[in-house]
Amino acid sequence: MALVPDDPKQRNAFLVGLVALAVMYFFWDMWYTPRGEELEQLEDQNRRAQILATRGGEQMQERLALYQRHVTQLEQLIPQSEEVPQLLNDMTVEARRVNVDIALMRPEPPEPGEFYTRQSYQLEAVGEYHDVARFLTAVASLSRIITPVDMDVTRLQGNRG
Repeated sequence: MALVPDDPKQRNAFLVGLVALAVMYFFWDMWYTPRGEELEQLEDQNRRAQILATRGGEQMQERLALYQRHVTQLEQLIPQSEEVPQLLNDMTVEARRVNVDIALMRPEPPEPGEFYTRQSYQLEAVGEYHDVARFLTAVASLSRIITPVDMDVTRLQGNRG
């Protein structure tokens, strides 16, 4: 019994079948199997990404809540417009307490910012060097943010202390 039939019609059918099997094998081996492996890898990466997103989402929510608490705390330090007169009064009280005279307190135009409007004042405080330093420390220790900038320290001309 021969593997290849003797009849030409059967032999042609056999060869066509054999070629078809070879083509299907190469299709399977060269195209379908690598695509399946690639699909499995992508599905595995997708599963891992979903797990990370789930974990990361919780972490992001925690971080967002933490940042919101920090922003709320910072907003509480920035004086509201209705609190400014009380802060100026507190500064005057602190100046008297440390034996400093406030010679000038002149408001300057407000400077709009991204998150708040900055209100500046030109202030002249007269007193002994260490008393002025205690005054600035007291101002910095008030319940709201007050930042002395552009300071000039000069010797007072006259008979003070």
